[in-house]
Amino acid sequence: EYSSNGSVVSSFSLTDINVSSSKPGPDSINFVDPTSVFKAELEGEKSGKERLAAVRVETLPRVVKGFTLYNHVEVNLFPGVVHHLVVQISKSIGKLFLSYFGLSK
Repeated sequence: EYSSNGSVVSSFSLTDINVSSSKPGPDSINFVDPTSVFKAELEGEKSGKERLAAVRVETLPRVVKGFTLYNHVEVNLFPGVVHHLVVQISKSIGKLFLSYFGLSK
């Protein structure tokens, strides 16, 4: 949605996300589901209209080229639904993340 003053309002929503590994390593073999890396689990009865995330961003009019100021940024995970996010990180993946972000010794 564009305004005449140059500001922009954007929004989008995701309905589902599931990240899995087709070749789980030996570190993850003891997980309940060794192939699962990230998944969302909803509690109770599902209507099929649940959203994983709703994102809304409002920008102010650009005053300087290439520089955007944000008036509002909102991220809602499963708005109005009881949920659990399941993240399974093995030791080797943890080390990889630490190395990537320069936190390993």
